Amino acid sequence: MIKIEELKALREKKGITQSELARRAGVTQAHIAKIESGKVDPRYSTFSKIISELLKEEKETCEKYMTKKMYFVKPNDFIGAASKLMTSKGISQIPVIEHKKIVGLVSETELLYRKTNEETRIKEIMGDVPPQVSKNASIDVAKDLLHEYGAVIVVDKGMPVGIITKANFLKK
Repeated sequence: MIKIEELKALREKKGITQSELARRAGVTQAHIAKIESGKVDPRYSTFSKIISELLKEEKETCEKYMTKKMYFVKPNDFIGAASKLMTSKGISQIPVIEHKKIVGLVSETELLYRKTNEETRIKEIMGDVPPQVSKNASIDVAKDLLHEYGAVIVVDKGMPVGIITKANFLKK
């Protein structure tokens, strides 16, 4: 059981300001300050709301894990250019985009194991469109998709804003 005296330490440990906690719990920042300083003894229902907000697990979202800097190739680009871009940027897969929509994905696998030459067009070897998730989706959704796909595209209002690959979890 959490005591009133522990409220401030718990709030600070979670990295939440008094104002943010007040907003989440539906009380004023001044009320939080008075409770923490011992000037006010809160009602049970108010204290329960505050503690409930402090104990909520923060949902880890795709936005937190995604790589924001994305590179793209177009279907009519040559694979030699894609290969050079991927090598220079240290990436293992790259989305194929046409008319602001992702139409496929090129990975190291396609570049290494398909019979190609520098003049082969991306559209001849690209893989299927990778799955797309909202930036606010739980990271667990992306992890599950990565069991089947090499990459997950993160979107906001239908536009790609990031990419998640298995490498994103090795960095955290």
